[in-house]
Amino acid sequence: MASTNSDESVSGGGCPVKQTVPLSTARQCSTIPKGEVTPQHQPEGANVWVYPSEQQYFNAMKRKGWEAQEQDVPIVLAIHNAVNEQGWSKVREWEAMRGGDPKLKEFRGRPNDISPKAWFKTNVLGYKPPFDRHDWVVESAGREVRYVIDFYAGKGTPERPVALHLDVRPALDSADAALHRACMFAKEELRLGVERVPTLGGLAAAAARDGGQPPDDRPPPAR
Repeated sequence: MASTNSDESVSGGGCPVKQTVPLSTARQCSTIPKGEVTPQHQPEGANVWVYPSEQQYFNAMKRKGWEAQEQDVPIVLAIHNAVNEQGWSKVREWEAMRGGDPKLKEFRGRPNDISPKAWFKTNVLGYKPPFDRHDWVVESAGREVRYVIDFYAGKGTPERPVALHLDVRPALDSADAALHRACMFAKEELRLGVERVPTLGGLAAAAARDGGQPPDDRPPPAR
């Protein structure tokens, strides 16, 4: 989701100098629930994140020094919004293993910072590097979790010229996050039917619990 730091981001955006084609100032609501804090570029009172208008998006691209043509903005923004929805869908898949009701607290673009996993995939496995990276902070089940999203360009087809792959996962900021990723690997790659992530406290309690002596399964002695 593009963010700006001016009043135009709330009102829908004004035309910058040298723009020749008018763009829409209407904004579309996402399906991504918003946390309690409302950033400056989001309208007050909204309980979901609101995408930028075409005009806002064009203005932001110009400010960042990107080459932007007005006639391309509607399709570029539509892809931007669809990719964010896909990213949130993957976050929900992860959080379903926790049983929480996730909300997106904040996000930050980090296009120049390669994640450890992306470094490994690029330098060891031979993948092309991701073209973008986002860090999303998600509130869920009374905790905050940072998610890393690496964006990879896929191979397009005549029917689908734009193909993207999103690698979404909790950042390895804690042992709990490592356990979460291990459980998802067991579920998705090993097909072990793991549906919930146990808490570290629960695992420790189970390990410390004294279950007594195991039952004796030997047959009784002959008389």
